[in-house]
Amino acid sequence: MSKATLFDNRIKKYAYCKPPEIYRDLGTSALGLSKEQVDVMRERYGKNSFQERKTDTTIQRLRRAFINPFHVIL
Repeated sequence: MSKATLFDNRIKKYAYCKPPEIYRDLGTSALGLSKEQVDVMRERYGKNSFQERKTDTTIQRLRRAFINPFHVIL
């Protein structure tokens, strides 16, 4: 089963639940995660951030903007 399907099924499951049930299933509360829970999850999954993108040169940005398979088709 794909990740998208699992994600969709989870959304459908929780769409009809009451908040206390969702909190129980997710192991949290209305106040959010405790500091200890956050630390454990950061160790397991890593930081919740985007990877920094290296700075591109102007030529690289122009190349990405204009050299596109869809432009060739048009």
